[in-house]
Amino acid sequence: MNKQAICISIAVMLPGVVSCKRESAAPSSKQQAASAAPASPASHRPASQPALKPARPAETGPQLDDNQRLAARLRILATLNPLKKQLVGQLTSALQAGTPASAVAACKLVVAKQRVKGVKDHAVKVGRTTDKLRNPLNRSPKWVEPYLAHFAVGVARPLDNFIVSIDDKQIGYIEPIYVKPMCTVCHGSEVDETTKAKLAELYPQDNAQGYKDGAFRGVFWATLERSALDAKPSAASDN
Repeated sequence: MNKQAICISIAVMLPGVVSCKRESAAPSSKQQAASAAPASPASHRPASQPALKPARPAETGPQLDDNQRLAARLRILATLNPLKKQLVGQLTSALQAGTPASAVAACKLVVAKQRVKGVKDHAVKVGRTTDKLRNPLNRSPKWVEPYLAHFAVGVARPLDNFIVSIDDKQIGYIEPIYVKPMCTVCHGSEVDETTKAKLAELYPQDNAQGYKDGAFRGVFWATLERSALDAKPSAASDN
């Protein structure tokens, strides 16, 4: 009688005590290596856990302390906030006074060149840009591009604005722009034909339609000369 038959006989007499499974072949060297290898991080992540969001792009300039960041923010916003208020005011007035097509010209405002009496600071430059341009004059400065990509994947909220150390000469500021209901008149997915015709006339390379309310539209950006951080703003002449 062979070993397997003997084992079966004993197992019948002692059920639950003796197992007569055939011995499996010894694992191969490849199988041993696979079982010894550590599991990938992904295998330890619960199925419901979302993928990690990318971190904000690293700053490329000298480190700024909290006081310097606050001073730069206040200096920049003293110029940027009136520009934003004026832009929104122009758009609102244009929409109330006429058709969406008549408001297109107001939106053509180039913030970087807009002057506001009494608050223009020669050390500060401001502008708007986006990853989907309508006006080619609003093309992104090189230092802003990583932040556009950062916001475009949905990692920020409307109040997520911040100071950036660009290099040893400039300090930057980034503030995301999100689509509001009135913006969809010219930037939404259901733009009327008259407005589309006006957009095609003014912006032949328009790539800024199809947005939904709340979607990321672009950023306001600003730069401040480091040498002017501790100096008082110099207001532009009204002439």
